[in-house]
Amino acid sequence: MGRELKGLEDRVLDHYMFVTKNNNIGVIVGNSHTDFFYIGYIKYAATNKDTIWCNSFLCYERVIKIYDPRIVHEHTYWKIYIPYYGSEVPIIPSHIVKHIYDPKRRALEILFKCEDDLECTASSFIEKLYGAGISQGIGITGSLLPKIHNPRYSDLDFIVYGVREAINTIEFIEENPSTFQVFSEDRLNEWIKRNAEMNKIPLEAARKLYRRWRRGIYGGKEYSILYNNGIYSSILNKPEWRTLGKTKIIVEIEPSIDGLNYPSIARISKWIYIGGIVPRGDVSHILSFEALYIPLFFEGGKAQVEGLLQYSKVLDEYRILVGVKEYLGRIMPL
Repeated sequence: MGRELKGLEDRVLDHYMFVTKNNNIGVIVGNSHTDFFYIGYIKYAATNKDTIWCNSFLCYERVIKIYDPRIVHEHTYWKIYIPYYGSEVPIIPSHIVKHIYDPKRRALEILFKCEDDLECTASSFIEKLYGAGISQGIGITGSLLPKIHNPRYSDLDFIVYGVREAINTIEFIEENPSTFQVFSEDRLNEWIKRNAEMNKIPLEAARKLYRRWRRGIYGGKEYSILYNNGIYSSILNKPEWRTLGKTKIIVEIEPSIDGLNYPSIARISKWIYIGGIVPRGDVSHILSFEALYIPLFFEGGKAQVEGLLQYSKVLDEYRILVGVKEYLGRIMPL
């Protein structure tokens, strides 16, 4: 469901999608943007060829096949250095955006009328959450959002906005393992191997990061769920962080709802230096652009972290940045 940009009510949030004036489709990243540009990237490019992603007028080829900041950076024309991230990030100028796709509006549309098997499975998924009292904040993303999905090949991609809604969704999925099923052993091993290779972590570390409330099987279809607090902010009003270099520490992560957002924040209660640049003060948190680590950040635990050490003069704090094109880093649950 497309809509024109009008004002404050159209403030975009993480995993909203958009169509540009030349009919390419992209994804919004995070909740912090400006009136002049959105942090995001083009995921699908319009093409004259037949592909599996089509609507009534056009077909699309997937430009970004897997989310890797280096690949996204390579395929993005517009980039800008963001002081808050201390990193160059992909952006989409607001003047080239023709329509915004709102995940919550699309979920309501599918709930009231599904037009194919995939939409009907998505509708059933949403109905289950509604039946559990989770009636706000549920959104649909992925290829279902701009209606270019293929019922045979596409998966179910959801996002839940709001803190209470996120907690309730996680609890409901955990309490209903027969409805929201774990991956098969073969699929789980495939997922573990792929994520271990992409993030350069041991297989067992990747295994520890799998959760049904993030990924599983519903109605015979694979699903993924992201979570978001639903709060917009201006990226220009956030403090600057300066990168000092690579560091490696062992941390104790406190359980925190901030871990569910994207980019994700892990609150650190204790840390031990291992190597690289030495922090000259307390390391307050980790900021990660890699969604794999969300369960660890949300639930807490011990981990080894390799990333970019950053310092904010305004806050007089240190943090570690993970998952950016300058240095991917990695986090291994211990």
